[in-house]
Amino acid sequence: MKKRKIILHTAFWFIYLFPDLLRVLIGSDSETFGAYQFILLAFSVAIFYTLTELLLPFCLKLSKTKKYIWGILVLFWVLVSYANMMLEQAIASAYNLGFETDSFLNYLTGMFWFMMIATSISVGQLWYEKQLQIKDVENLVIKAELANLRYRISPHFLFNTLNNLYALTLAKSDKAPQVVLQLAQLMRYMLQDEPEKVYLKQEIEYLESYLELEKIRLGNTATITMNICGKIKDQKIPPMTLLPFVENSFKHGLNQSFGDGYVLIEIQVTEQELFFYIENSISKSVFSSPPKEPTGTGLKNLCRRLELLYGNERFNLEINQQVDKHIVNFYLKF
Repeated sequence: MKKRKIILHTAFWFIYLFPDLLRVLIGSDSETFGAYQFILLAFSVAIFYTLTELLLPFCLKLSKTKKYIWGILVLFWVLVSYANMMLEQAIASAYNLGFETDSFLNYLTGMFWFMMIATSISVGQLWYEKQLQIKDVENLVIKAELANLRYRISPHFLFNTLNNLYALTLAKSDKAPQVVLQLAQLMRYMLQDEPEKVYLKQEIEYLESYLELEKIRLGNTATITMNICGKIKDQKIPPMTLLPFVENSFKHGLNQSFGDGYVLIEIQVTEQELFFYIENSISKSVFSSPPKEPTGTGLKNLCRRLELLYGNERFNLEINQQVDKHIVNFYLKF
């Protein structure tokens, strides 16, 4: 920020002094004229920074009393115009430069434009600094929201998995130890440091572990299939992006109380894009009610997280619920 300010002010003074520098270089008495210009430059610098660093910040604090602001600025403008005229007359007389100074009206006009330029630079710099502060605050808010959304998704998955484990232990199933081991592997992934993004390969391995848990729980009562097409290299996505879709397929679709249920997952990967398709059968118990689009917090949190990270342009989510099946199409541009 300071570097940008220095560059901006340096450019201003170079442009402001360039005509006078040419006059010094080609003038017949460059030494005398150079001293004259140096004194006026010192005066201009004093006016510029008095206005931008002291007077304007002071006036901004008095923003509720606009009439006093205009009065202060007009008084400053008249005083420095008069001081500029008197200074030039004194310098011309001391160095015997042999030219008459302009009228006071010309000094008022020249100082008016000088103050306008100085004010524009100062206000522009203040606006830019304010925008940087706003952006920093927004970044902090986004990071806080992302962390909060991750914490809200992870306990939801853990709760469902523990319910599955509880059901197996009640039935004294031999599959319970395998579920505990599978759950431990998932928890290791969940409890890692909270990165903003993870490798897609990790996310898919995590998804496969989750499906293994569901296969153990459901046994032969459902068909669970996942097909992956494309080369998975170093693509990255936000952690736990795909799980909410799969979770909903089991939570709102498959049920151990009826047979012939299914979940079909198709994942297509390119270097720049991810296409995710999931289709699941719907429990007969919900056939009596009209199809409704799911409104679970998992999908809401996911969409909010993706909006914060990518905006609305780089991902798309389409949900189609029919009488006997539920379909989700998800697209993400890495």
